[in-house]
Amino acid sequence: KQSKSDVLRDILARGIEEKRLEIALERFQKKEFSAWKAARFASLPLTQFLDILAERKINFHYTLDDLKEDTKDLI
Repeated sequence: KQSKSDVLRDILARGIEEKRLEIALERFQKKEFSAWKAARFASLPLTQFLDILAERKINFHYTLDDLKEDTKDLI
């Protein structure tokens, strides 16, 4: 059985995760974040973030500049 403090910590952690996702989605829609950056901000795998975009019918935009930004640290 969980203690009250464990339950509260769990609720707080979930609330923070949900808020980070909402911020990531908002910044993605405003084109402030690429999909990759938004997924990282929300602490989600990119595939899961893309699934959420599809579920919420959010337009997926990805430009050449986004690709360059997402891959600049790989080279």
